[in-house]
Amino acid sequence: MEGDRSSEGYALLGRAWQSTVPAQVRTGECFAAVLTQQAYGAAALARLRRVSERRRGAVIADGGTYTFFVPLNSDSLPWPPCATYLHGPEVRVPPRGARADHLSLRWASREPIGHLITAPMVLSPLLRALYDEGGLDDSPTEVR
Repeated sequence: MEGDRSSEGYALLGRAWQSTVPAQVRTGECFAAVLTQQAYGAAALARLRRVSERRRGAVIADGGTYTFFVPLNSDSLPWPPCATYLHGPEVRVPPRGARADHLSLRWASREPIGHLITAPMVLSPLLRALYDEGGLDDSPTEVR
């Protein structure tokens, strides 16, 4: 069950995982995050869905960015210029039911159910390949 307190999402985000209102959660304590432009994030999520559910977790869409949750110490990976590794800043977490595409702050994915972390060893090269392919918006990603 998605609201299960034993899920990875609840264990790492606490009440924010089940909240009915937006919440701020600090990265760098239980998890880190990778922020990327919506074009890269949407393309990466689509490819991750085709590859394996075991390698992806929840993804936040916030305005023109996507946020992927990754394990701590993933900063040693070669993140491409289209990605910003976050370890310390807060991220905005949408309400649990915010999934409609027209919402500025929403869950792009909360699947597989209860999982938060995306495998960084898969995400980093995937974002690099998307960046190297070109054709997507490659303006710098800003941390809010």
